[in-house]
Amino acid sequence: MVHANPSATALLPIFSTALKTFTAFKSPFVVLRTLPSPSMTIPPQTIYVLDSSFNPPTVAHLRIASSAIEDHYKRNANPSSACRLILLLATQNADKPAQPASFEDRLVMMTLFAQDLLQYLAEAKSLPTMEPENEGPPSNLAIDIAITSYPRFIDKASAIASTAPFKRPATKTNLFPAPTEQYHLIGYDTLTRLLSPKYYPPNHDLSPLGDLFAHHRLRVTYRLSSDNKYGDREGQDRYLRDLRGGKREAEGGKREWAKRIEMEEGLGYGTSSTAVREAIFKGEDEGKEAVKEMCTRNVGEWIFGQGLYR
Repeated sequence: MVHANPSATALLPIFSTALKTFTAFKSPFVVLRTLPSPSMTIPPQTIYVLDSSFNPPTVAHLRIASSAIEDHYKRNANPSSACRLILLLATQNADKPAQPASFEDRLVMMTLFAQDLLQYLAEAKSLPTMEPENEGPPSNLAIDIAITSYPRFIDKASAIASTAPFKRPATKTNLFPAPTEQYHLIGYDTLTRLLSPKYYPPNHDLSPLGDLFAHHRLRVTYRLSSDNKYGDREGQDRYLRDLRGGKREAEGGKREWAKRIEMEEGLGYGTSSTAVREAIFKGEDEGKEAVKEMCTRNVGEWIFGQGLYR
């Protein structure tokens, strides 16, 4: 079993103090907690980054994270192939009240979500490194609860790469090692923003993304909705084919970047943080049903215990 330590309620003042320090020192990136153990020292072979508002975390986040971790161990059956998952919250306005749930509440929910994810992986017995009699999570997996002041992925990736324990140490034969490879776990809608030139002044082209794609990868979840807001699956595949075919070269986009982007199945329609919040706001019965279906157990208990989103 994966247990909370300290209790979730005790984490609120801890995170409140951490956020004030983070804001005062203008830190770009800080890891606040590591599960299951803060003493894990195995150098990660790969870093998975799930960057979200976590308002609240949902089973869609669980699907994205668990499938990435499961695929990591399928590709790297060697038990020594350690990986870390960073649950990352961007807090550009950490000195202002966050709505509808505070940053402190979200960080608690991220911690509870990490516990639920570790428990899910342990019970699923889906990792090649896990023996049937093993009742705990993989010993070479750690989940970090982290915050950043950066809004752009290129800056987040750079900050992570230069922060211990994610930074590869120099050796006698390699004084300037390449960054540990990061997989950024994003939705299709985020991919379109990432590849939008308007976010990269002063030239407003995609050339600043060169370093990101030289060292890291994107694992993109299809975003399909009943209103077809993001287009259908074929349209989302076509967006990536256009990049591969050179149709973004005039904007600075490189064909070879498409090789660093993987498309991944999501949970389909209806599961989102917005759907959870809206259901809770509509009423207790509808809210309870939505939380039961779309949130993990510990996260759901925290939502109702704190009276969030009402």
